[in-house]
Amino acid sequence: SYSFCTLLSQSDMSVPLVEICGAAGGGQILRNAFAYAALTGRELKVKNIRGNRSPPGLKMQHLTGIQLCQKVAGGTLIGAEVKSVDVHFRPSGRLIAGNVEGDAVTAGSCTLLVQCVLPLMLFADSNKAATNRLMVKGGTDVSMSPPLDYLLHVFLPVAEMFGLQTKVEGFRRGVFPKGQGRLILHTTPLKEGAALKPVELMSAGDPVRIWGRCFVTPRGDRAARECKVLKNAVLDSLKDLGVPVRIDEEVGDAACHGAGVVLVMEMSTGVRFAGSSVKDRNASYQDMAKAAVGMLKMNASSGVAVEEYLQDQLIILAALAQGTSKFLTGPITEHTECAIKVAEELTPARFDITKLPDGKNIIACEGFGHRA
Repeated sequence: SYSFCTLLSQSDMSVPLVEICGAAGGGQILRNAFAYAALTGRELKVKNIRGNRSPPGLKMQHLTGIQLCQKVAGGTLIGAEVKSVDVHFRPSGRLIAGNVEGDAVTAGSCTLLVQCVLPLMLFADSNKAATNRLMVKGGTDVSMSPPLDYLLHVFLPVAEMFGLQTKVEGFRRGVFPKGQGRLILHTTPLKEGAALKPVELMSAGDPVRIWGRCFVTPRGDRAARECKVLKNAVLDSLKDLGVPVRIDEEVGDAACHGAGVVLVMEMSTGVRFAGSSVKDRNASYQDMAKAAVGMLKMNASSGVAVEEYLQDQLIILAALAQGTSKFLTGPITEHTECAIKVAEELTPARFDITKLPDGKNIIACEGFGHRA
C-alpha cells in the first residue's frame, strides 16, 4: 500500500502547498507529482523519497527527471542532489520549453525521463519554435523500464489518441552498464485553450500484424551474426500465431555490448500489445526470444485492451484530459494504484475502478481538463 502525507483535502485546489510521502512509490511518485506540480503551479514537498528501498533517496536518474521539470517550469528546487530523501519544488507557474536537455550520466532510463517531462512539453510555450525539442541521454534499453521501441511503437501511438503530436529526430542505443544513449523527441504544443481528449480503450479487436526489432551493439561482424541468431529465434517462436510478421535487424552504435528485442502486435482497434527482453549476462538469445514472445502471447490472449505495463503510463494523460476516459485492463498493478493516488492528491481528476467477475477491471477517469 502507498502512504501519502498531505496538507490539503483531495478537492481543495485552492491550497497552494501539497506534501506527499515518497517511501513506497519510488521514481514514479516523483515523475507524476513533479509533472502535476509544474502544470498547476502548485508548491510540492516530497519526503522520505524511496524510503522503503535500499539505499533510499534520489538516484541520478530521478534527479535528472526532476531537474528537467524545473528547466521547463522554472522556480526553485531544494534538495536536488543524489541520495537526498526530501525535495521541495516551487514552480514559477509558467512553462517554457523550446529546447530542453537532460543527461542521466549513468545507464538510467531515457524512456522514464521522457515520461517525466512529456506532459509539460505539451503545455509549454515553445519560445516561438514550431515544436518543443527534448533530448535525453542515458540508457535506452535497460531492465526495469520501458525499452525505446516500446515508447516509440506502443506508448506514443496510444498517447496520440489523446491528442499528442510527437516526432522522433533520432536516437542512439544506450545499454547497461555504460549507457550513453540518446533520444531526441519533438512535441507539438497544444494550441492556447486546448486540452487533451479523453480516450476509451475497451476492446482489443483482432490481430492485424506483428512488427518487431532485434538489436545487437556495438557495430561489427560479431554483432551482425548475433542479431541474425536472435531474429531467427524470435521468428521460430512466433510461427504458430498465424499473423503476418516482420522483424527488423539493427546493428547499432553503442558504448558497450548489449542486445534487445521488442515485439508489437497491432490490433484492429488501434490497441497494441508488446513483449520485450534485454540481454543480461546469463541469457542466451534463445532465452531472450522465448521471454519476449511469451510476454507478447500472454498480453495478446488476456482479453483486455490495456496491458499491465501500459496501465500506469496512461493515468496522467487521462487525468489531464477533458472528459471521461475508460480502459479495460487486467489486475490493477501497484504502479497504477500509486499513479491514481498521486493524481487524486494533486489534481481534481477522479478515478473509479469497476471489478468484473472474470478478474478484469475497468478504470474510469473523469479528467480535469487542463488547458494550454
